[in-house]
Amino acid sequence: RVALQHALESNPPAKDCRAQALLGHTYRRLEYDDDARQMFEYCVSHNTTADVYAELSLILAEQGKDSDRAIELASRAIEDDPDIGSAYLALFLIYSKRNEYIQSLRCLKSGLRQGAEYSEQRVFELVRGWCQIYCDEQYYEEAFQVVNEVADYFNSFDFYVLKARLAELSSHPRVSVEYYKRALSFVRSGPMRTDILEAIARLAI
Repeated sequence: RVALQHALESNPPAKDCRAQALLGHTYRRLEYDDDARQMFEYCVSHNTTADVYAELSLILAEQGKDSDRAIELASRAIEDDPDIGSAYLALFLIYSKRNEYIQSLRCLKSGLRQGAEYSEQRVFELVRGWCQIYCDEQYYEEAFQVVNEVADYFNSFDFYVLKARLAELSSHPRVSVEYYKRALSFVRSGPMRTDILEAIARLAI
């Protein structure tokens, strides 16, 4: 960061949106998000491109700041470029913090379709937590609906087992067996494989 600051002092960027946007993206890659936000704010105040609106929205969403404005920026980005994945990712983060689970996951799917990246483990932790909230109230079908929103996007052992258990609780035994069988491909031996085989046998009766 010191080297970058020195370079900027020696050759300060021009006060135009293109230069400020380039610097903002550089700061983002270096994870200097407050500095990136400052650059992007300048660009937004002078009208800019979809990627800048999206990145500023994503920064605000990640920082948990001004969610209404972040939604406005993301929506502007999508209006200008419907294929910009980071804008959908920003909306995913915002709606997840508002506990609007289905809307959040639909935005995540849109982002993934457009090439955005997000940690599968983090998504699993969020989805499992949301499903647990429903299960605590015995709303099993609603929990199953939540996990099904991303059923086609994440194919890890953890997701398969979660889907299988929720399908069983929601009285969908055939679906549960299908997901348990998929989970078996990740486990060759040991207690977990035995537990899954027993679950399949129980549901098949």
